[in-house]
Amino acid sequence: MTQKIYRVQIPVDGRSQMFSITGYVAALSAAPACNGIYGVDVWYLVDDTDPKVTEVKFSVAGTGRPLSATETLIDYIDTCVMSDGLVWHVFARPVA
Repeated sequence: MTQKIYRVQIPVDGRSQMFSITGYVAALSAAPACNGIYGVDVWYLVDDTDPKVTEVKFSVAGTGRPLSATETLIDYIDTCVMSDGLVWHVFARPVA
């Protein structure tokens, strides 16, 4: 088994993002995006020897904002404090 860590960028736009990830093991952490866009970077672990493709749903929710029924079923990953002072909470869930 060969494990590696990769990163995806999730915009803070009120919509969940789906990614097809080969060998997905788990989401690890998140931080404010590092390339100037208003979003979050999420790091995740993969097993490069596993050919299975998993659909992973990533969501970002603001403090004090209502969560949809589907977001409450998603696993918490991390909290990001943005440069403008807003705080966003990052969730991920394998779908298939």
